[in-house]
Amino acid sequence: MLEIQEANHMTNTAGNKGAGQLADIYYKLTGKIGLGKSERITRIWSMLCDEEEAALAFALPGTLEALAAKTDKSSGETEGALKALYHKGVVFERRKDGVTTYNPPRNFIQFHDATILWPEAPVEFLDLWKEYVAHEYPAFIKMLSDAGMGPFMRIIPINKSIKGGATVLPYEAAANMINEAGKLAVADCPCRRAVRECDAPLDVCIQINKGADYVLQRGTGREISKEEAVVILDRAEKAGLVHLTEHRPGLGNVLCNCCPCCCMALQPLLKGGVRAFAVPSRFSASVDASACTGCGLCEPRCHADAISDADSSAKVDAERCIGCGLCASVCPTEAIALQEIRPPA
Repeated sequence: MLEIQEANHMTNTAGNKGAGQLADIYYKLTGKIGLGKSERITRIWSMLCDEEEAALAFALPGTLEALAAKTDKSSGETEGALKALYHKGVVFERRKDGVTTYNPPRNFIQFHDATILWPEAPVEFLDLWKEYVAHEYPAFIKMLSDAGMGPFMRIIPINKSIKGGATVLPYEAAANMINEAGKLAVADCPCRRAVRECDAPLDVCIQINKGADYVLQRGTGREISKEEAVVILDRAEKAGLVHLTEHRPGLGNVLCNCCPCCCMALQPLLKGGVRAFAVPSRFSASVDASACTGCGLCEPRCHADAISDADSSAKVDAERCIGCGLCASVCPTEAIALQEIRPPA
């Protein structure tokens, strides 16, 4: 409660600060999601919330009644503010036993993805995110890596690229995940929406089950059938996008289709081998030299620079391969396939 009173005090006194100076409450919110005193993220908060809304965001989590009491507002005022912040991707609802609890973003990733999909986000807001990714994000990822933080995401291979006989769990290949899903939706890719460095398809971020419920309720996605999801996967594969999902057992809430120039998960892995955000699949590409014609179609498809054309036959650097299967998906003689290099976890 003392922390909340401090937040309210900062909100009430912020008007005395010089023009253009951000209120302390925004810095407190930045710290709350683990980003220290980042000026860019603090400015992002200031574009998402006025100072009273910021005090409410700082008071999370809680029920409507508890949050109204914490911020000394009526239930009606608090409910309206929560709806506005939910729409902007700052508040998340959790319902259990008939009770709704309002929660803050559980981590930086959720804050990034949800706020970028704010439908009315101005270009200046997206530009701030782009600046953060370019100038501050690499150091943040290094910090996570140095601290031994486990990865958020993992690469999953294209089904048709996997060598026959391999053990593939239902949540280890993109098409299998689609088949296992109870509800599906599609939303824009937050990374490409903010960074805007390529012309890869935007509306290919597939949401699964609870993820689908969230984007449909918020209005940032549309429901799709399993058949349409497969079409989206095919479009993503043809565009050279890599499939990623949450790094945990079982079916995740999202199936991303990622590019190397905008994706916050792929960039650290591809550029520096840093696995604090994403890890390769447990498969690796292999080449049947007797079937390879040296056509070279696979080499430009490999974002990890793991394929080279030597002596008229493609060669794979297993240390660099991320096991996505993009190379195998374009091989005209089916000389490339993915094989298991580690057992199922």
